[in-house]
Amino acid sequence: MTHSTIFYPSHPGDISIEALEKLIQTCFDGNQAEFSVELKEMLDKHTYNQRKRQIDICYNLKHYHKGAKVIMELKDMFELTGDFTDLQKILQSV
Repeated sequence: MTHSTIFYPSHPGDISIEALEKLIQTCFDGNQAEFSVELKEMLDKHTYNQRKRQIDICYNLKHYHKGAKVIMELKDMFELTGDFTDLQKILQSV
């Protein structure tokens, strides 16, 4: 990922979670709290709250995806049966 990819997304306001993580790592030494403070200073309260919520949702989805992947690996390893369609949907959504 290049510097221009991080800072100049194809659509204004669009950024992938990977690009956001790279931005936080590059500009804030991985300190999400410092990034949050900076973001809060740049945006009005309403916009900040929206962006913060969106970022939190994305991070949660990323963790859900990792958890679903582990569960599906355990399902295969232990030859478990049952309805795993919700986990499959989570894995397909990323």
